[in-house]
Amino acid sequence: MVDRNTKVEASAEPKAQMPTDPLAELLGRAQDAYAAYMEAQSQVAAGYMQQQEQLEAVYREAGKKANSTYDAATRDAMKARDKAVQKADQAQESAREKATAAYAEALRRSTEAHAQALQEVRSEFDNQTSQAAKERRSATDKAWKKCSESKEQAWRVLQSTQAAGTTR
Repeated sequence: MVDRNTKVEASAEPKAQMPTDPLAELLGRAQDAYAAYMEAQSQVAAGYMQQQEQLEAVYREAGKKANSTYDAATRDAMKARDKAVQKADQAQESAREKATAAYAEALRRSTEAHAQALQEVRSEFDNQTSQAAKERRSATDKAWKKCSESKEQAWRVLQSTQAAGTTR
């Protein structure tokens, strides 16, 4: 192998001092080509390594962005879930309050209707018993009146029969 620095020194010498041997010239060009090839290979490897590092950096950055996006989406989803749960809880509480109020109103109306029905029953009972008492008094009064009338008639008949029997 030929060192690049050596080649530069060799070519810096005037051509007149070098023998013009075609084989030596060909060997020199082959060595120069080989050195250029090795340099190019070294540069390609360095370029490849640099490209790999850049790609890794890009992928790392993309991974960080993807994680960041995922974290943000997860946070947003959790916030949305929490809001939905809170809204559902509020709706349930509101429905419970409305149901409780409706139950209380229905109970109040039922109690009022029951009390009114009891009052109507008592009033009807009082009216019927009062009417029955009036009818009983009337019937009793009529019966005693009839009894008195019958006694008076019987007494008159008895007196008229006794008066007729004494006149005979």
